[in-house]
Amino acid sequence: MHQERLITLNMKKELSPYIHDKQGKSYDAGYSLCKLYIYSVCKWANGEHGSIVDFNELKEDIDEKGKPLYDIGETYDEYHFVRSELNLENGLTESEEKSCPIVASGIVAYWIKQKNRSDHNNVRIFESYYKKMCDIYVDLQQCIYLDSWNKNYEDKFKNGVHLEEEKKRIETSKALLNYLQGNNKDTIIRLMEQYLEFVKSKATRIEKKTRKERKKKPSPIPRGKHKGFPFIRGNGPDPYRMAQVVDLYNFMKKSKADGGANLIHADQRHFINNFTDGTTSSTIIWLGTKRQLHYVVNQWKYRGYITFGSDDDIWVITSQVFLNGKGKAKNGKLTPFNSDDLGSTHDPIKIAQDLEEIVEMLNPEKPSPNYKKHANREEDRIGYSNKARSRESHQQGDEDDDPMGIKESYEEDIGNS
Repeated sequence: MHQERLITLNMKKELSPYIHDKQGKSYDAGYSLCKLYIYSVCKWANGEHGSIVDFNELKEDIDEKGKPLYDIGETYDEYHFVRSELNLENGLTESEEKSCPIVASGIVAYWIKQKNRSDHNNVRIFESYYKKMCDIYVDLQQCIYLDSWNKNYEDKFKNGVHLEEEKKRIETSKALLNYLQGNNKDTIIRLMEQYLEFVKSKATRIEKKTRKERKKKPSPIPRGKHKGFPFIRGNGPDPYRMAQVVDLYNFMKKSKADGGANLIHADQRHFINNFTDGTTSSTIIWLGTKRQLHYVVNQWKYRGYITFGSDDDIWVITSQVFLNGKGKAKNGKLTPFNSDDLGSTHDPIKIAQDLEEIVEMLNPEKPSPNYKKHANREEDRIGYSNKARSRESHQQGDEDDDPMGIKESYEEDIGNS
């Protein structure tokens, strides 16, 4: 009986090639046959050809079902990507191993491994990984320090050590996202988020501090200039980025009857200002729930669609950009969100399709279907064509580093907003 061994999540059904025998029967190349262990060679979402493997399992003996003969539990979990030109059957040399990048580490690698061993209980997987890493940490400290009998290393593990180390492993594991697509990619992203929340729930001292911080007063209503989301960057406008923000605005503002999400109330120019690198006095009224806002902004950050300067920046900016449309107005004015509270909010229990569409509208790699229409509209709106003709008529034959007048038009437009 064969055992599937690579990454589950239906990924192999989507991406693995099938091998045909002489009788015309097909089988997946990721099965183990007796004691000969065969990894799938797939074409992945990023165009790479090869296998994602655990070197520890590659080196150990396996049984007829492809499982390791003994549990190598005291090692760190990692998956490496091996390009198809390397021969796994005979093992890899030390230099060959160095050429294989780590694409999954820590909880991500462990979760995949347990799923392949047919353990689908996520709580049990989280608990067993947490205990395993705690045991490794405590044992290591007790081997190093003579006075370890008098130290509570488990407490240190719970209250900061594991959280910070796992953040680094998750950062490494983001490399795996380039190999995945669709639901597989989304599942790994949510795994990363949820395990960090799980680790925080295990803390004792950190959790008490968090409760105290939640009692802070909400951030003051933004007055004057505040930071916007750094999505549209550079000295001049990028019609491609601008078009994405316009698409986002139209979808988020339209009513559900008109095919939108009905989550914001804002002027289009004010909305664009809030997605432009720099400062602005514009704000957006958020009509959805706090959980919906947390999910959307957190996904923009996790998927790398908007790059923030620090973890704190994301929620400080969000609390300044969005006003709470469902909150109680004070003196006739809407109140902003509390940045600390917004950052510790949980995702919605069920992620609606319109939230996923909102997140993906800022994917730099995927122009929207309406890109050309909105790009042309933006060009006409701020007078690109007229500027270009005007500048061309005044050209004296010198080379112009801004032939379309983009930078000039953008600076003029922003200055008047």
